[in-house]
Amino acid sequence: MQIHEDPNKHKVVRQWPRLWGWEFSNISWWVAQLFTWGSVAWCINGWYALFPLEDEARNTRIVGWSALVGGTLFEVGAYCMVVEAVNRGNAVRFGYEVKNLLESGLTHFHLARGSGYYSHSNGSGREMETVEDRRAVLDKDKGGKTGSGKPFANGAGNSDGATKKDTSGSGGQRWRWWGTRWNNLGYLASFVTMIGATIFWVSTIVGVPGVLPDESVHYVEWDILFWLTQVLGSCCFIAAAILFMLETQSSWWRIQPLNLGWQVGFWNLIGGLGFWLSGFFGFWAYPAGTHQKWGTALSTFWGAWAFLLGSYIQLFEMLN
Repeated sequence: MQIHEDPNKHKVVRQWPRLWGWEFSNISWWVAQLFTWGSVAWCINGWYALFPLEDEARNTRIVGWSALVGGTLFEVGAYCMVVEAVNRGNAVRFGYEVKNLLESGLTHFHLARGSGYYSHSNGSGREMETVEDRRAVLDKDKGGKTGSGKPFANGAGNSDGATKKDTSGSGGQRWRWWGTRWNNLGYLASFVTMIGATIFWVSTIVGVPGVLPDESVHYVEWDILFWLTQVLGSCCFIAAAILFMLETQSSWWRIQPLNLGWQVGFWNLIGGLGFWLSGFFGFWAYPAGTHQKWGTALSTFWGAWAFLLGSYIQLFEMLN
């Protein structure tokens, strides 16, 4: 609980921590939400895998499709995490950038110098803030004239030479929808998470009922496309979680259990271990069926709950 003193009323104002909230314009909020609801889908998956329904066909559909939903949300969340790391310090500009991106219709996406894609840049180092700005640049590309038929003045797209103020609060740093920051530990962790989510996503796609043939007969295909991708993807989750924990520590051995960011990494590490064990035990699903329930299903169950806890702590940290 935070305590603030109101200078006008000369009394203490108590501000309780926010347990839930909505901040659609903040990409950090979207990252936390995507991983939270993805973890919820995995909790459902783990529950029905561990405690199946009597209707086996229905239970198989629930397990398969809930895994696909969870894997897809993890994939989108991992990409947003990379975008967040690339634009560190400008997370609240996300809504502004999405709005401009939709207005421009993706027309002005281009490969910027160095690394990364910049959105709606006019080539002069200034953000285009209005539809008129973007239309002017498009006309310039076609014939060197603005939408009103007047030549460009001062290279800014305004015939009167005026320069508009940046209303995005970017502080001069342009928003990037992709990029690299290899010297940043947070970016490395986010990038490894996205690699792991992409590999793991394959297992959720092929795990949908009907995509692969019967596992008891064609177990080699399942071992490669389903179980192996889970193991490899989970290895990336584990590595990324360790990097996130190290990011909050002053040295590699000095843990920070009272730090919310460290707690996020810790519980994601537990979740990654659970998912890794799930895939590992899956290789022995046949003929030893017991490994499927008390190895694969149980590991998925507690791993999903660990991911859910870590994701909610991430949301709580972002809101407060």
